[in-house]
Amino acid sequence: MGIKERGNQMTNLNESRGWEEVDMSAELEKQNVAYEQAHKGDIKISVIKERRPKMRTLKQVNADLDVLRIKAEANHYQLSDGADKAKWGELRAEEEAIREARKQRAHQRATARKDFQAIYDEAQTAGMEAGNKAIPAPMVVQEHSNMMDDKSPVKQEWYVAEGVCGFAWVNVKDRVFGQWLKDMGYGDHDSYYRGVTIWCSQFGQSMQRKEAWAQAFAEVLTKHNIRSYSQSRMD
Repeated sequence: MGIKERGNQMTNLNESRGWEEVDMSAELEKQNVAYEQAHKGDIKISVIKERRPKMRTLKQVNADLDVLRIKAEANHYQLSDGADKAKWGELRAEEEAIREARKQRAHQRATARKDFQAIYDEAQTAGMEAGNKAIPAPMVVQEHSNMMDDKSPVKQEWYVAEGVCGFAWVNVKDRVFGQWLKDMGYGDHDSYYRGVTIWCSQFGQSMQRKEAWAQAFAEVLTKHNIRSYSQSRMD
């Protein structure tokens, strides 16, 4: 049954039941206006994006071009069939589009690397400021006459203003940024924690200053959507 016949049947059924016909044109007009406003940005609605077709690889396109080249060689290096000529033009255009997409991706990677340097510098600056502002808890180190008895007389005593000794580092879990860190010599692959680790080599042996550096450094990376964690260990 066609759409028109189905509509007529429903109209007759409604009349037989005593139902009134409802004019939906006004409601449809409201929906159209809402849709137009949404696309103008007046109203926010969730829209399912159309999926873009996946671009073929250069190897696949060249394989199709080779088929046509073989045909041309068999005919004194000429394509006599109109369909083959049209296909050749389409393939060459597709080949050029793939090469152009590759250039764009290379440019994006180069731009990202410049952004990475700016992010790293921002994180390093924040880390140094935090480390310099940190106030370590002083530590007193004592040497007793009997190393096995803490109640024995103290032979020597040292006051360590920078607090306990230790290490601190930032572990980066972002693959692309991590590779850039290794390429630049800023970080090393971490075989234990995985990812790439940036060690704090500043502030002598003060663990608390190093911790402040690592926390501030990781916060900047997190702000730029780079997954990272600050960690420390007492020496």
